[in-house]
Amino acid sequence: MIEYNMCDRKYWDIRGRSFPGYRSDDELQAKVFEIIKNHGVDFSGAHVLDLGCGAGSYTVPLAQMAGMVTALDISPVMLERLRSSAAEMGITNINYVECDWAEYEAREKFDIIFCSRCPAMKDPEALRKLCNALSGWGILFHFAGETCVSDTHPLGRALLDLHGVERGGQKKYGVLQDWLRDDGVSFTAYPLKGERRSYYTLDEMTTNACERVEAAGATPDMRIIREYLEQFRDETSGKYLSITRYDMELVIWSGQPPSP
Repeated sequence: MIEYNMCDRKYWDIRGRSFPGYRSDDELQAKVFEIIKNHGVDFSGAHVLDLGCGAGSYTVPLAQMAGMVTALDISPVMLERLRSSAAEMGITNINYVECDWAEYEAREKFDIIFCSRCPAMKDPEALRKLCNALSGWGILFHFAGETCVSDTHPLGRALLDLHGVERGGQKKYGVLQDWLRDDGVSFTAYPLKGERRSYYTLDEMTTNACERVEAAGATPDMRIIREYLEQFRDETSGKYLSITRYDMELVIWSGQPPSP
């Protein structure tokens, strides 16, 4: 069996080729920002750190609201996709930083730190480092359960099983709240559950599947992939349906937590 590391730069460089970036019609993103706004967080004029920004699904709207956004990610491929999207939209207030969070040295405290589903939050020290780089609002958006990808998603576990990839123990991200409590941080947690449906052409889905397998360290088998994908074909549209059922939590806190 093959095992893979989601904190590896190579993994995200491969996934970054077609990883979802900013979408103006993203309903989950809209829910997230609605909750943040209702909680009282104001991005106006703020310097925001988007930690583990990826291809920029949240960075773009953050930049549209904030004074400056530092977009930090381990993957240059992800950052280049974000840079391209920002340029197309005329966004100029993003500072791009290619760095592992464990190696990053903050030269200033950020008004707001936003961190969405970032594998770098793998231990109490990583989360404590985030808290100590913060002068205002901390915002974590993470999985409440073990995973957000089920067997109704073409890029889910079954695809990797067919290629001999070890699933591994999926971390229960709810433990992040325990780490905050241990450091005396008071927070509010908002649950977000729902379902996202997306349709792709066969070529698009095949490309996504190959990248998912390759990122996990296996060699994509086109015969296996094409046969596997047929179960997701929508007879009406002829396209391929992926369903992501998510069980998420949005955690928000204010103030500067004590140092360890």
